[in-house]
Amino acid sequence: MIALMSQILGCLLVAAAIGFAVGWLLRNRSAESDEHQLTDRETELRIKGQALDTAIYELKVKTSTLSALESKVSSLESLGRSAQHELASRQERIDRLQQELKESQARVASLETEQQARRERLAEQDTMLSAYANEARQANAARTESQEQLALKEQELLELQQRLVESDNRLAEIDRLRSQLAELEPAQGRVHWLEVQLSEKDAQHRRALHALEDDLSARDRRLAELAQQAQLLHDRDRQIAGLELRVAQLQALQAEMAGQAKTMGEQEAEISRLRKRLGEFRAALRGRDDGSPVLVRPNGPANQLTLQIPSPKASTSPRKDDLKKIPGIGPAIERALNKMGTFTYVQIARWKDTDIARVARKLDTVPGRIKRDNWIAGAKRQHREKYGEKL
Repeated sequence: MIALMSQILGCLLVAAAIGFAVGWLLRNRSAESDEHQLTDRETELRIKGQALDTAIYELKVKTSTLSALESKVSSLESLGRSAQHELASRQERIDRLQQELKESQARVASLETEQQARRERLAEQDTMLSAYANEARQANAARTESQEQLALKEQELLELQQRLVESDNRLAEIDRLRSQLAELEPAQGRVHWLEVQLSEKDAQHRRALHALEDDLSARDRRLAELAQQAQLLHDRDRQIAGLELRVAQLQALQAEMAGQAKTMGEQEAEISRLRKRLGEFRAALRGRDDGSPVLVRPNGPANQLTLQIPSPKASTSPRKDDLKKIPGIGPAIERALNKMGTFTYVQIARWKDTDIARVARKLDTVPGRIKRDNWIAGAKRQHREKYGEKL
């Protein structure tokens, strides 16, 4: 603007100098000799005046154009400042989202570690539960055997009591015979004979009494053994009750782990959503740097950017059956089987003895459990009920 004003002032000074020179020439030269030159000078001055008017007009046009350009520059500077401010706010949001993503990843790592530790504890508890179940079955068998022995001992005790009653009857008869002997004292010979018989019967009865006493002592010892066995059975019942309580606790722990697995799934979905948003923001910033347009979501907030990314095609996931419907397979065993690559009923239905041994070794259990629970027949039955196919 200052340069244009200086140009205008220079043009005016040139015009004044030309007018001054013309006046000086008109005063100093005679009209007769310089008439022709004066006409030429006037023509030149007229041409120069027209050129000066044209230059002044062009200067005015350039001045107006410069004013418009200055206003545009001011508006562009304001737009640039607003764009820088918006870019700074979006960079702050990106930094905040990255921090949230790092925190979410740290939480997911801690949750995965905790879940792995709980899985290990659950596997150990399953092993302990299997051992406790075997002990409980052995205790039940021992209790049944002890009850049978106790019934036999009671029967023997009844027999001994009956024999004792018979011995008491025999003693009463001996007393009656002795009273009869007292009545028959005059018959010495008969008395002597009766005394011999009585001594013999007395010896027999003493032997019978000693046998009965031995039987009674043996019965008492057996009763003491039965009492000890009853105490052992009572202790085994308490152990079985404790095992049942631990089984209930394990089931509650499995339910809690299922809830935590669901929570982890939700957190993983949230992390995926945050990663997707972060990718959108980064792509949007790259678009701003490359000069490509950034689309604003019509229904969302004004500062939320979206990209036209083609939706991924639906991936075909392998078929997966609910293995928990097979008797003997719980949630923990199902997760272990899925890790080994077993997802369907058909895979279990086609197991051989080598497959059963391999799976039992990886599950840290005995192969007899798989055969006892009959997983293969259960898998065939569930496959037939679900798909209507007989394996």
